[in-house]
Amino acid sequence: VPSSFFMSWSHPGAGSDTRRSRTCDARSRRPWTTRPGTAIFFGVPAVVLLHWQQPLADSLGISANWIYLIAIAIAVLGDLKLARVSGRITLPARPNPEGSKGHALAATARRHLARVRYLQTYTSGWSGTMRLPGSDSQFSRGHTRAEQPLSYPEIVGEFRAFAGEVAAADMYRDGGRVFMGIDELDKIGAPEQAEHFLNEIKGIFGIPHVYFMVSVSDDALTSFERRGLPLRDAFDSSFDEIIHVGPLSYLESRRLLYRRVIGLTEPYVALCHCMAGGLARDLIRAARQVIRAGETLAGSNPSSPDDQGELDVDSSTAFLLLREPPTRQTPALGTVCAAVVREELRRKTRAVAHVASSIAPGQAQDFQHTLYDIARHLAPGVTALKIVDIACQPGQGESAAVTSLRLDFAAYAYYCATLQDVFTEHLDAERMIKATSASPEPGSFDALAAARHAFTLDTVLAWRSITQFRQAWSLETRDPVSSDGTIATPTGVT
Repeated sequence: VPSSFFMSWSHPGAGSDTRRSRTCDARSRRPWTTRPGTAIFFGVPAVVLLHWQQPLADSLGISANWIYLIAIAIAVLGDLKLARVSGRITLPARPNPEGSKGHALAATARRHLARVRYLQTYTSGWSGTMRLPGSDSQFSRGHTRAEQPLSYPEIVGEFRAFAGEVAAADMYRDGGRVFMGIDELDKIGAPEQAEHFLNEIKGIFGIPHVYFMVSVSDDALTSFERRGLPLRDAFDSSFDEIIHVGPLSYLESRRLLYRRVIGLTEPYVALCHCMAGGLARDLIRAARQVIRAGETLAGSNPSSPDDQGELDVDSSTAFLLLREPPTRQTPALGTVCAAVVREELRRKTRAVAHVASSIAPGQAQDFQHTLYDIARHLAPGVTALKIVDIACQPGQGESAAVTSLRLDFAAYAYYCATLQDVFTEHLDAERMIKATSASPEPGSFDALAAARHAFTLDTVLAWRSITQFRQAWSLETRDPVSSDGTIATPTGVT
């Protein structure tokens, strides 16, 4: 391919690349600069010297070993020249300004990171040796410089300068913007620790054309919403705006699941939405759990001889090859929901048993017996509402912590019982349309998901929300019973 073709695509101002391509093209016309030419130029003389080694030595009057050494030297030079020719780039690649810009930014970022992490040391020097007859002298001199560690203001200043240069010169000029995310700030335990961390990093805020997105807790949102009162904290002085991200609605949960799962029908989408309480992460987990339960129930077909172990080792090969494969029966919605509910209650039973042992060691015998009885009743055919009745039985002499834990477990079992009573084969299209509408009725699936989300605020409030949902669906209800036998009332509810 003519080099002028590549030169026509060169970037303006790339004169050095053009001259380099012309030089390489001129060198390529020399015969010894190509691999075949190099092999012939150095290989033929070496072969001639080795083949006529003795005649040449006799005619020149020298030893044959000198001819042999000269031939080997020519062969070594040819190998070196061949390796150099093979590794030479004769035609420059088409320049990529975007790629070179990205590599330059990455190199600059790595250099800044190395300066922050490591103490760098630079060493320079020279040495020389002079030999005279009967004497040997050596001179050396070196110089070492150690870079001082960067202080906190210097680190902040370099980061602001680098981020501002990237945003202004490379992104904003092309109509783009730079977004930086700081996640997991809401996982810091105490609000005071979060404010201390925010006071340390807010020095990097306020860079032109750079936007920071920080995940904060509900306490930070509360503090920010109280601005204007005689109160000012780190959250108020650091953020321009705090946006509250609430739970997903049913339509949003359906859109999210349909992007990730194929073939999931509306009742199963509603089941996943109610199990997750509108939380996106729990929604994906619930979908995996529902699909896993359906696959397990479909694979455990009792009519399959493989599952029952009825095939003998003496069965003929023809029978094994010609027999019809077992048919996979699709499990019903109620069967899948019951399996998911049993698995959920089984997990919560194990977790609550460990928590009861840790908060009241040796003082939760009655509650531990209740949990053991519940584990025995977690079998097909037993409704979750029976688990609620067992969990609501008050214990003798329980502490307030154990009673609160009993109420939490009973409320969650009450919620699971609601799922089991709603998502059955009787869930027809009319009820699905009514429950999935955007109306704020207590019988909608969004109301049940909100009741699941209310467990993070108040257990009894979540219980009352579940009861309202069950009343809207004409289902049997239960009341939360405390240790003294009275009906518990949530705070602020009369």
